[in-house]
Amino acid sequence: MQTTVAIVPSAPRTFEGIGGGDNERSARRIETVSDVRAVLDSPAASFTELMDCVSVAKAASEWELRHRAAERAFADVVLETPSAQASLSTAAKVVIDNFFKSARSIDHLASRVTAADRWLQHHRTKLDACGASWFADEQAQLLAEIQVLLSDVEPAAQVRLCARLRKIDRPDLGIEAVRPIANKDRDNVAALTTLGAAYCDIGEYGNAERALRAALRVDPKGGQTRVALSRVLQETNRQVEALHLAKIAFADESNIYTAHRLLAAAAALGDSDAFDEAVTAVELAAETESAGQPDVYLLLLAAEALIDQGKAVELGDIVRRISESGTALAGDTAKRFAAAKRALQTLTAPRLFPDGPSPGVTMKQTPGRAVSRVIREN
Repeated sequence: MQTTVAIVPSAPRTFEGIGGGDNERSARRIETVSDVRAVLDSPAASFTELMDCVSVAKAASEWELRHRAAERAFADVVLETPSAQASLSTAAKVVIDNFFKSARSIDHLASRVTAADRWLQHHRTKLDACGASWFADEQAQLLAEIQVLLSDVEPAAQVRLCARLRKIDRPDLGIEAVRPIANKDRDNVAALTTLGAAYCDIGEYGNAERALRAALRVDPKGGQTRVALSRVLQETNRQVEALHLAKIAFADESNIYTAHRLLAAAAALGDSDAFDEAVTAVELAAETESAGQPDVYLLLLAAEALIDQGKAVELGDIVRRISESGTALAGDTAKRFAAAKRALQTLTAPRLFPDGPSPGVTMKQTPGRAVSRVIREN
């Protein structure tokens, strides 16, 4: 006789571990806009609940609610708590990002950036007090850069503006900025490439491919254009073509962008041999004879691709190679390497129970939430 086991969907993602100093009780489930409004109207809410409100409001494009939740989370953080720096920078980043998200057009963005800068300056003292000056400086630099680019009508500045807007998840505004440049100058490869990449970001793959192929007609060996077009081909299920173009781009110039595209295209193809070949190519490119040390960034790209594929042995080789290189790691690079080592421990840890259902057991899937990993490419 078979036993049926129901898989219950997991609870919504929360921000446990970045508490705001409140003694966090069991967090309320926040899944709808009505839930968000209820929490924001309540006299007390934990940092976890408020950041769940942020996530739900973002998914519903309820920017005013998202702003209220993030500002309240920021205001409620107690400076004396160990997690104050992480909590404040997390909440403040959402507030500033929300100013970007609420811009209705490229013309409206300028006033939103100005408002974000005023908010940051007004709350700078609290960020400085908890040791988050580095974060405040970083955000101030971002806002200043966007303000300068918005005021510069030169084509090169508009191309850079589009690239910057893509990084803050507003490719739609980037298209507004660079499309007039691409239409006016059909030989402007940078404008056509950035426009195509931005169209790909919003899922307009036909427009993306037209812009990128126009750029390649002007410069058939454009590395960034090939990378962007390979991504479009992959997104439109032309995996073999995507990998072929990624190989050409990587062979012409091995850098972090072409390496990432090669690994992503090889993984998407679903061919183990093709993936192993791509990893080997990136590892070989990481060798730098003059300095005597490998390019750690390229090795980390390979390591992260191996993590996604669950290849523990190959991952272990790269982790050891980075460790033995003697390269000093700092900042984001150090965090990524630490994450790779944790992943290796997880992949190589002995399993208490074997994978898959037990004999005689049928698994019945209950609908739940799916989590996807999205990587922004050129």
